[in-house]
Amino acid sequence: MSNQPFQAPDSQELATITEYLLTGGTLAEANQMSEGALEAIYTSGYNQYQNGHFEEAARKFQYLCFYDHWNARNFLCLGSCQMMLKSYGQAIRTFEYTARMDITNPLAKVYMADCYMALRERGMAEIIYKSALKDAEKYQFSHLELTRVKNLLQTFEDKQGGQS
Repeated sequence: MSNQPFQAPDSQELATITEYLLTGGTLAEANQMSEGALEAIYTSGYNQYQNGHFEEAARKFQYLCFYDHWNARNFLCLGSCQMMLKSYGQAIRTFEYTARMDITNPLAKVYMADCYMALRERGMAEIIYKSALKDAEKYQFSHLELTRVKNLLQTFEDKQGGQS
């Protein structure tokens, strides 16, 4: 171990690091972490999520988001943990970011809308659900969650029709 105190990078080193990260590099690559190691962490987090250990799972997914920040799946999982922990505001922000990262996968919008429903903001949820369905059609994305959303939107329409 060196006797030298930690030295912050100078502006040139920071510029190099920033350029590396902005052009597709990740901290996982910079630290020579294998895809297998990242996948093992993901699997561990996923198993914790499946077993209802949302805080532990969230910590794993936060780690993955930090080290592999270009992988939208990590952010989708982190947002799901936040949603299960009822941190709806955080989850909405995470899902917004995820939706921008991967516009072909409407699940982030579905879960974001679920958060708005939990916050009793049905109007906003309805707009986002409809946007998710439009994206699913555009990108030919299929998932069981989309059937749930279609059924939910139908109940909204049925209730509105009954109120007229």
